[in-house]
Amino acid sequence: MLVKIYTENPSEKEIDRVVNLLERDGVVIYPTDSVYAFGCSIRSAKAVERLRRIKGKDLTTFSVVFDSLGRIADYCRVDNAQFRLLKQNLPGPFTFLLDASSRMPHKALERRRTIGIRIPDNLIPRAIVERLGAPLLTSSVLDDEETEYMTDPELIHER
Repeated sequence: MLVKIYTENPSEKEIDRVVNLLERDGVVIYPTDSVYAFGCSIRSAKAVERLRRIKGKDLTTFSVVFDSLGRIADYCRVDNAQFRLLKQNLPGPFTFLLDASSRMPHKALERRRTIGIRIPDNLIPRAIVERLGAPLLTSSVLDDEETEYMTDPELIHER
């Protein structure tokens, strides 16, 4: 299913369709600040496994997309200096590595203790996360061999 959602004014109806799919253990492709990314609900172990299969079984490095700074502390340990740095740079095209708290699902971490966190400047992923009520586990669609189609959602959907 291909859903068009405009960055400037994301349709609540279309965001609800995406969230409904995520709540049913789905994996979606959504825009970030640069390229497109795969994403699934951090609460869905089935979707996390599906995302691992899509990206390759040996891949264990994912990031987590949040909708606001306040939600990061629910899943990561953040001291005052880190919080100031995050506040200065997010939302934006950055990924910060933080120590995970005990609320971070083990499927997201595997054997690691740190996780990359993001708050994209793009309104679409933030609206999805806000409506879902949980962060997205994410990895870019980027493929080392083919980079040109990664910015065209219709070509990504076709592939």
